[in-house]
Amino acid sequence: AKAVARAAHSLKGSSGNFGAMRLQAASKDIEQLANQERLGEAANVLPHLETEYQKVADALKALR
Repeated sequence: AKAVARAAHSLKGSSGNFGAMRLQAASKDIEQLANQERLGEAANVLPHLETEYQKVADALKALR
């Protein structure tokens, strides 16, 4: 749970730097759930996080 929380925290910060607010929010949700050791619930948020991550990745690729 601690490793998940750390990874989500890092992604939350990075996505905030890019202005990816929906990705940041999903990361925050996972971080909070992992800190509470509610990994099953965090797993339910993962598909949303993956969708938002892909949108950000696609937008960055379009800027190249």
